[in-house]
Amino acid sequence: MVLGFIRLASVKATDYQEHVSEYGVHWNFFFTLAAVSIFSSICLTLVSPHMSGILSMVLAASYQNQLTNQGLAEFVLHGDGGIDSREGLLNANREGLVSCIGYLVIYLAGVQLGRFLFLPRTLLREYFVMFLQLCIADVLLWAMLYVSVMSVEPVCRRSANLSYIIWIIAYSIHLLACFLLVEILSTVANHGLRETPKKTEQNDSPKDTQPIPDPYLISAFDYNLLLMFLLGNLLTGVVNMSINTIEYPPFTGFVTVTGYMFIICVVAQMLHKYEKRIKFW
Repeated sequence: MVLGFIRLASVKATDYQEHVSEYGVHWNFFFTLAAVSIFSSICLTLVSPHMSGILSMVLAASYQNQLTNQGLAEFVLHGDGGIDSREGLLNANREGLVSCIGYLVIYLAGVQLGRFLFLPRTLLREYFVMFLQLCIADVLLWAMLYVSVMSVEPVCRRSANLSYIIWIIAYSIHLLACFLLVEILSTVANHGLRETPKKTEQNDSPKDTQPIPDPYLISAFDYNLLLMFLLGNLLTGVVNMSINTIEYPPFTGFVTVTGYMFIICVVAQMLHKYEKRIKFW
């Protein structure tokens, strides 16, 4: 919440470019993170995390019903009276306030996905089975997205509607499956395929068990995750205030983004290497 107010003050003080149709006049993503953190804690206190997937589906269906049948989508897009008014705190920040429900649904779905991803696995073939399961789920979600867009409502980030929720989850699973495939292929290339012998004693572990190691870059980012997110925001602001990004040619943009990613990756890895975990919140 404090970070949200800091960003609000800095954006207004520097006249930094902003689109009010994204989150509203005063709202920003840090406020959304705070809201999701508070309400997800309440939800997961009342409902077991084992049920977070079911809860996310129930909330998504109820939320979309409010958007479609109760006029909530019209309010998000056009405000009270349909005149695009920004008068009053609710009207001024309607996108940010209402979309918190959609992001809460995404978070709860992520909790359920995380429970699946972090099930104990040691064998390479177990990771390959997980890869296939992710692929199946991804195909089903993309099919659901098509049906949702054609039958319910197109993707709308302003309201974080059902189509947007499905899209984000499908895209996230798609990326996870791609990353996992790279890790599987890398492990096979380095160590080959090995059959695991049966354990001979209770305390013996299979000698040829080949778990997939944690990628170093992912571990480095995870070590200071929120700090890297803040650094990314600051660098984005520096770039946007230094150059007119819209008029820059593609190659210059590619070089800029490459340098941006290089700086973030170097900082993350250096902090991880020297075990510097920075927390001030």
